Amino acid sequence: MKAITTRYVGATDRRPARIIASDLDGNRVTVPADGDFPYDGHNGAHRAAAVALCQRMDWPGGESLIGGAVKHGMVWVFPEPPRLPTVAIGARVYWHDPGDDVASGYGTVVSIGVDPGDSIDPDETIIALRLDSGGEAEVLLRELSLPLAAPLAAR
Repeated sequence: MKAITTRYVGATDRRPARIIASDLDGNRVTVPADGDFPYDGHNGAHRAAAVALCQRMDWPGGESLIGGAVKHGMVWVFPEPPRLPTVAIGARVYWHDPGDDVASGYGTVVSIGVDPGDSIDPDETIIALRLDSGGEAEVLLRELSLPLAAPLAAR
């Protein structure tokens, strides 16, 4: 995970106040502390500096950084992308029916519609399920989650 730190540097006789954003690899960018930033609040200049570093380094997702205050500035991190369940034949999963949850329920993976070596696309990979309710369904990977615990009736 990449972290960006920002810190305020006060004005000197030669330079105006500024915010410096940097990472542990030595990448850095400086923005004026009193600029007109598109971000609200007290931390707008810090966020602008962190986003500017992302833009300079061509890192996607700079607009979604999450920041927090530390003793001498702020630390910014990228939100972790949602994790898709790792499924295998025989795995117990919960299907979230996109049709208003009419048929949602627990089931067991019967087959995974992807060829060996191909990448799994959560919007295209078809998973065949045997539902605990007795039916079968072909669903998309993104519609599945791993259950924390199966309900007593399904055990």
